[in-house]
Amino acid sequence: MQVTKDKATFDRLSASMADDFYFYDHTAGTIDAKQEILTAMKSRLESKEDVARSFDFKPSMIRICGSTGIAKYNITVDRELNGKAYRKSRVIVDVFEKRNDRWIWIGAESEDIGDRVSEEVLCNGTICTPNQHGFVVKR
Repeated sequence: MQVTKDKATFDRLSASMADDFYFYDHTAGTIDAKQEILTAMKSRLESKEDVARSFDFKPSMIRICGSTGIAKYNITVDRELNGKAYRKSRVIVDVFEKRNDRWIWIGAESEDIGDRVSEEVLCNGTICTPNQHGFVVKR
């Protein structure tokens, strides 16, 4: 689904999100609820100062585990904000749950590519390299 200024498309996006949807942005250190995300998206779509010129979307993993689905992808956006062009690359993980025979988007986490999420060593060596940091996205 492509999010556009079309109200029907925006309404379908909203309907695909769980009422208890959350979005965690590691880089900003924020957690937003469904309504906060929809309000921010609508504001960006209506903005003349913040314009997305192009998106490069690269899915890298989709997993279904029973009634849970996980999608990980990288996205690079070329934007123009207040007349100044910039490029931003992020890794995003979306989580879906099958409810009443319908896939519902229940949450998402996002991180600027190149940021380290944790300095804490989270691996004991059984399934990953010992002394590996919690999560590092390589550029």
